Amino acid sequence: PMSPKIPARKWLTFQKTINGTRYYLQNNQWYSIDEPYIQNIQNRVTEIFNIKAHINNIPNWEIHKDKDKYTEEQLKKINSEETYNKKLAKAIGGLCLDKQLIRPSTNPSGIETCDVLLKDGIFVHVKNASSSAPVSHLLAQALVSEEILRSDDTAQKALGQIIIKAGGDITQYSTKPKHVIIILAKDKNPITAESLYTFSKINLVRHDMLWGQMGIKLSIISIIRKEVDD
Repeated sequence: PMSPKIPARKWLTFQKTINGTRYYLQNNQWYSIDEPYIQNIQNRVTEIFNIKAHINNIPNWEIHKDKDKYTEEQLKKINSEETYNKKLAKAIGGLCLDKQLIRPSTNPSGIETCDVLLKDGIFVHVKNASSSAPVSHLLAQALVSEEILRSDDTAQKALGQIIIKAGGDITQYSTKPKHVIIILAKDKNPITAESLYTFSKINLVRHDMLWGQMGIKLSIISIIRKEVDD
């Protein structure tokens, strides 16, 4: 196990509109939000989704299910986020930094800077967006990483060492984020500005404001987790 067990009630989500107010169950708490606020959020989310990332050759996330060909353990590894991130890094010419932790003075327990690092300060984060919770977690994780790297010299030096270890030329990579790209993967159909989970929309807009204050551009890319024939 890579993390402690999480109670099922914290993964359950529900929403219903009653008399013009939308009610949500999220992380075992009830919230109510009126429709005008939701519409304002939706407008900004649409704007964010329309910002071009200018990255080509992004592969879909292939899912293999042939139990006659692979063992359960092999399928788990083949279909993992780590395997996809390695494939993504190779496809777009970046460095795969998945699970490569830095331990700055402000966060000695360690943080992951990004999943794939591109030149010119482009930090790519990837998540299987199966529900609202993983998306919110990814946004929070990315924000912590970018905030620390913008202000902590020890974090920047630690990232520089990881870049060198990964085979990158430190003179061609920035240890200060300039552009954050969030890649959201979903089974069968890609996530859109409309279909993104409501609480994820709210978190996305809040995080976009904070990144904007740091001078960091944000882009969203949607991909499909697609079952393939072996």
